[in-house]
Amino acid sequence: MTYRTGPKSTWWITVLAIAGILVPFPSANALETDQYSAWGQPLADAGASISAKFNLEIERVLREAHAKGMTCDEIAQRLRSRLYFLIFQKIEVWMLNSELVPRLPDEADEELAWRRSNLYSRHGPLDVGTWVPNSPTVMADGVRFGTDKLAHFVSSGWRYYLWRQRALAAGFDPDAAEARAIRRGIFYERTILGGISSGVFSPADLEANYQGMRFYHELCGGNDPMLVFEEGRWKLKRPFDITRYVSPEWDESYNVPIYTRSRWRKVRPVLRSYCDLLDDPQVAAQRAAYHARDTETPTERILDRMIVAGKISEPQPFTLGANCPDPLPPAMAAEQPLPVPDPPSAQGLEEAILAEQRHRSTRAFGLVSVGYAYPERAAGSIGMLFAELPTTADCHTLCELRGPVVRARVGQGGGSVAVGWAQLFGETRRHERFLSPQVYLGYGVFAAALRTWGETWHEPAGQTLIGAEGQFTIVGFNFRLGAYRNVHGPEGGQPWLVTGGFGWGF
Repeated sequence: MTYRTGPKSTWWITVLAIAGILVPFPSANALETDQYSAWGQPLADAGASISAKFNLEIERVLREAHAKGMTCDEIAQRLRSRLYFLIFQKIEVWMLNSELVPRLPDEADEELAWRRSNLYSRHGPLDVGTWVPNSPTVMADGVRFGTDKLAHFVSSGWRYYLWRQRALAAGFDPDAAEARAIRRGIFYERTILGGISSGVFSPADLEANYQGMRFYHELCGGNDPMLVFEEGRWKLKRPFDITRYVSPEWDESYNVPIYTRSRWRKVRPVLRSYCDLLDDPQVAAQRAAYHARDTETPTERILDRMIVAGKISEPQPFTLGANCPDPLPPAMAAEQPLPVPDPPSAQGLEEAILAEQRHRSTRAFGLVSVGYAYPERAAGSIGMLFAELPTTADCHTLCELRGPVVRARVGQGGGSVAVGWAQLFGETRRHERFLSPQVYLGYGVFAAALRTWGETWHEPAGQTLIGAEGQFTIVGFNFRLGAYRNVHGPEGGQPWLVTGGFGWGF
């Protein structure tokens, strides 16, 4: 809605702001994953590629640190910002688009079909926790896990690290400070990061959070820090290696989630469809390998105490074995696990990652939205975003897009044209160049010219206005706010208008 400035418009602006806050949206780590669907399928190890990507980002920050004289803590914070974003972490988006990261499903058509059959495929249209795409499965050091675990690693791991540091500063010993961070992470996973937002409480996510805290701590501290200050600059003494942090607890078919009643009713029928795979020798070999290397983690110790105290449900009823209709005979483990190709050398991978980033092309993507705005009232818009992307990126599924935008909007009471810049996370699905109206996350700033042809109770028709506006979109819902200067029109119009609107799309 658009309203002139002053007391009469204040309550409308307040309503718009409250609406933006109350619209349900996924949490910062809302992407769910399904490792059962990858059972029995060969999958190459992505550990070397993941490690190479982290080391490249660390080296980039170290060059920046040398130029700006950063401290080690500032280096850690800068590295986190290079890997992090809201909902869709940059490290996960890279994994979803790089040809150097083997994953299941892999091809866009496979992933789009998988969304209709995976563990979380049964949901209603208002099930907000499922509005974002699920994370495919990758493997590192023989452990299969969702790409969302690396998102937890860099984002929630950083929060754990800060909580631990604050506890240490408050006088807690290291073990108590660590436990304090874990318990706080469990609280968030039970509420806004899992239990409430998606109905899924994931101990595997908590394990990735904890290991992310370890990583940030080991950058500058501990007995063997990764970074050292030598010859007047920070250097990488020990390269990042993802196998140092991955464990079987990252696999959600092994370290199973705990579900709310409503989510469990939808998940259980799909879970039972995997029962036959328990008798697969390759699956048995994988699970036997997990058992052989399984240890009790600090997160598991705290969770066990909470389960005994009745604060968290026992996970055993949510395991596959507990839900198969008939007990299956123990599967004979295969003599050899599924073959895994040898990964390229670390140096070769870093060069390949850089080559992917260098080989880019500019593509045009169509944008659409519908909604209500004033003075346009019921209105629709169409636009074009010009984004530079790696040539290997396939935006049929999730892509990060940023670049200039042109847009036209027409409604019952007026129309506008705008130019600006936007960053968004979206996909074309089965189209080539037209983004789905359900843009998952996006924001933009625009300079615009607005012409009215509908008269309202407080503004005459026929005004021409010039101004600027900003737009924010999350899981399809968009909200915008702007200010326009009246440059031409009949008498009686206000010199300035504060504008706003809401709708669907971008």
